[in-house]
Amino acid sequence: MFFISRLILGFATAFAVQAAPILISELSYPTVEHLGAVIAAWTTYGTFRLNSTWSWRIPSVLQAATPQLQLCLVRLVPESPRWLVSKCRVAEARKTLVKYYGDGDELSALVTFEIKEVEESIWIERHTNSEALYVDLVRTPANRKRTFIALVSAGLKRGVALQ
Repeated sequence: MFFISRLILGFATAFAVQAAPILISELSYPTVEHLGAVIAAWTTYGTFRLNSTWSWRIPSVLQAATPQLQLCLVRLVPESPRWLVSKCRVAEARKTLVKYYGDGDELSALVTFEIKEVEESIWIERHTNSEALYVDLVRTPANRKRTFIALVSAGLKRGVALQ
């Protein structure tokens, strides 16, 4: 049972692991973005001393239930503000950030800062990526090290999911 679930999670994780953290960091308020990890840790800690098989079953059931809930609610997730700005839909991005960061205040300093930061980073990417090549990933020793770390960590994540 665990082998099959790890296999399924391994394939699904390849897709979710790329986009989910980025969207969470864009939409969650800075003081609560790590709440999920805290809840998971306390759940595991809370079931640790149970003297039955439920000590491992409860976290496993919650791990299975959470993606099911996410699947049902995915239509309610707003578009990424960064994606909206990159498509010249700044007003929609601002509206999303006002909802999640500004508490309804369109003149919120945090919302203004976030929009400006996203616009600047997209401008920089558009003006520097035109010259970037894949060979740049291995051109210098520092870049080779970074590329190696990224590839090894991604490979290890996939390897763990397929045990």
